[in-house]
Amino acid sequence: MAGASHQPGSGRSSVRAHHPSGPPEPLAVCLPLDYTAFCLLHRDAYLRYAQARLADAEAGRAVVEAALGQLALIWPTALSSSCPAAVAWRLLGHLITLSLEHTAPGREGVHGRLPAVQADAVVLCHHLSLTPGQAAALMGVQEPTVSSWLSAARRSLPTA
Repeated sequence: MAGASHQPGSGRSSVRAHHPSGPPEPLAVCLPLDYTAFCLLHRDAYLRYAQARLADAEAGRAVVEAALGQLALIWPTALSSSCPAAVAWRLLGHLITLSLEHTAPGREGVHGRLPAVQADAVVLCHHLSLTPGQAAALMGVQEPTVSSWLSAARRSLPTA
């Protein structure tokens, strides 16, 4: 059995022999600093949002971990896009939708009554008490866009 190590910045990996008699050497994973900063900036809000949508703290945590793990795999592509936050938000939303289809079909709340982007804005701003600017940064859109979605949601659901 062999263990691999990567020398950051060198573009090279090395393989070391593992002796079956001892425990394996710990594996160090080096993530890009910009990815780490992105996760630190958005993780808590993603977690609150996922838990609100799924109505389950552990399911929310699992979905956010999966979304951030998948984002790590495509980070260079996300970073080269016009808005990495939009890429991450779509990924998170997709995984939440899949989770709901699997665990709670038909339980959609406001997402069953409004277009997804409007419903997301409502959850973020009204349920989680984010400002439209904070919601916009999380979703990867401009603040006036979130304000527009909230206005449209109020017109569609005047009693909500």
